Amino acid sequence: MKIAFLLDKAQTLQTVFTVLTEAVAKGEQCYVYATCSDTQLDILENLPFPVNNGAPLKGNIQWRYSSTREGVEKAILQEIEDYDAVLGINLFNPIWQSIYNPTPQTTRKGLSSLFGMIRAMNQQDKGDKHGPSVNSWPRIFGMEHSWNEIYNSGNGDNTKKSSLFCNTKVSRQMLHHLGATSEQLESQGSPWLQLCDLFGRHVAKENLVTLLFPHNSWFEQVPGLKDYVDELVVTTNRLCHEKGWQFIAKTRSKYNTSLDLSAFDEVVTDDNAFDHLNLYSKSRIALHFCSSAVCELAFTKTCSVTALPSQNMGIHSRNRRLQRAKRIIHEQYYNPVSFLDSSPFATFVEDRSDIYNTISNLMEQSSEDLNWEEFQERYFPSEKPHHSAGQNVFKRMMELLAN
Repeated sequence: MKIAFLLDKAQTLQTVFTVLTEAVAKGEQCYVYATCSDTQLDILENLPFPVNNGAPLKGNIQWRYSSTREGVEKAILQEIEDYDAVLGINLFNPIWQSIYNPTPQTTRKGLSSLFGMIRAMNQQDKGDKHGPSVNSWPRIFGMEHSWNEIYNSGNGDNTKKSSLFCNTKVSRQMLHHLGATSEQLESQGSPWLQLCDLFGRHVAKENLVTLLFPHNSWFEQVPGLKDYVDELVVTTNRLCHEKGWQFIAKTRSKYNTSLDLSAFDEVVTDDNAFDHLNLYSKSRIALHFCSSAVCELAFTKTCSVTALPSQNMGIHSRNRRLQRAKRIIHEQYYNPVSFLDSSPFATFVEDRSDIYNTISNLMEQSSEDLNWEEFQERYFPSEKPHHSAGQNVFKRMMELLAN
């Protein structure tokens, strides 16, 4: 069996990692297409927990690197006929519909699909019965990545023949509400949350507070946010030094808004696949601006502080389709009277004057003594256990391929 894994930057590897290692362990031929290089495999040899039954991943995974998502698209289309299945992220995003939904288009967006179809017809004219016609296209499986599938629901003419593995029963309900068919949506547990849980179980906590940098859109669309963040940094830095803790920055290479890094004891980037999960697992407290990291933090057992949830729905307020998806997520995970009313697991700050006391109170709480499992089951439920999600997803893929 030959399986292609379709990814983007390094951090997206977390979405399929435990499925990939399960496929390798079962002896399948695995090919990764990504905009990050295979140096990620060197990093994965030093994880704080065993994978692939101790066998090395490098050498058992073929890596196809392209510097852009367009390059990834072109590379996999040239080899699409070689695969029995494709498992990828961004199933509902227009960027890769030529792969996920291979129907010739007459619009500019369909040029890549048209390229693939022309190539297929040329091969068939030559008598090649294995060319990449739509009828012989490999089985397509999507893996829900962060909030991306929810944000992109209804964005383009998405195939209904593909299967999408959802992270939780909650996200499956969201996607169904936004138009995905119940037949398309699978709930086998989340390989993403499984990986977060593995880090959370194997990495010891340290006295760290981590700040996740906001998206550029927050700086651009929330008046006075730069001053708010600057004060948050100064206040948290002072508190950490008073208590003998460290203050860590988690930056975003995708976003270029500059903040003063001199106030931080360490800066962690997203250049390597799992550095952020290792950081969250060591941290006792993490501050963020309505980030999907609320999911990761719940499984790395890190107390989460959402800053300015009142501003979240003002971001991209003119995009009606996106606002509909954002509202569903916001009500579930950034709502001060539900999820964010779960201190010390998850809480929030609005006023600058509340920052010091909120963080100080959490510093007095031992996160190891909390019932994280109950919190996870309440807000991130799944039909199948998250701790076996990689195995469950792989098994279900094999079942669907056999039908």
